[in-house]
Amino acid sequence: MKQIERNLLTSSIIALDDAKYMIELINEQPESKLVEGRKETATKKIAIAQTFLNVLKMITCNHSKGKGDTTGITWHQVFNDNGKKLQSFKEITKRCDNCNQVFYRKRYNLMRKKKNV
Repeated sequence: MKQIERNLLTSSIIALDDAKYMIELINEQPESKLVEGRKETATKKIAIAQTFLNVLKMITCNHSKGKGDTTGITWHQVFNDNGKKLQSFKEITKRCDNCNQVFYRKRYNLMRKKKNV
């Protein structure tokens, strides 16, 4: 994991340096025909650097801050050809408060086992 973290951090630093260079060119030559293209390039480089930093945050998080928020509750039902319900369950997912990554997923069976009487 250390190598991946180092690569992500290095890549984000390089992208930010490229964006700074584009901004310096825009400030030095404001009447150039290439200003619009340089603005787009700088914006893209900043977005790439932010993405790398978000991925780095997700990788290094250990989800120890609280239990997170319940973000998804879904109900699933499976029927056969006659319309009889075969399966019914509820699935709950939780996301970490810190990195927003799914760390918990649990299914609850909504159909109780039938007793043979």
